[in-house]
Amino acid sequence: MRPRRHRRSCGAAALETALLLPLLVLLALPVADLARALQARLILDAISREGASLAARGTLPLNLASQSIMDTLAATAPPLDMRRDGMLFVSRIMGSPSGPLVLEQYRWLGGGLDAAVAAAGCAGWDAAGRCAQQGGPVMLDAGTAPDDGEVVHVFEAHYRFRPWFGTLMPGLASDMHVQTLF
Repeated sequence: MRPRRHRRSCGAAALETALLLPLLVLLALPVADLARALQARLILDAISREGASLAARGTLPLNLASQSIMDTLAATAPPLDMRRDGMLFVSRIMGSPSGPLVLEQYRWLGGGLDAAVAAAGCAGWDAAGRCAQQGGPVMLDAGTAPDDGEVVHVFEAHYRFRPWFGTLMPGLASDMHVQTLF
């Protein structure tokens, strides 16, 4: 037989565990969502860097290669569902004395997110994903605008992050955007 004192301490440990376990779970769930958000951001960074590199170094003209580049990059994005919550854009921009000019701009046809291109506004897209009507000035960060005659490729990746436990961290749900120039 066990002494009475030992039986009481076992019951106290079980009670403490029962009281603290829900609190520990509530603390762990937002950490899991935060880790998923960080993973999504890192994947978007990689997609954007690789997309800009492929667009700039490609052997085919951008009008022929843009959709296949974007399809390939979206396929490498799991666990992100780019077809439901993502959008990709690629633009070819040239520097000029009056400011950067958009030479070509393409939108991914497989994306499910209704996002606007940030590098340069487009007022309308044709059925092939090409910008049919330029809608605004080129918006590049200071110091990244191309020099006169220089051509850069801008690749943008947009993604709507959907947290598992949005009620625990309401500020975590957001649209992510990454842009890379090459």
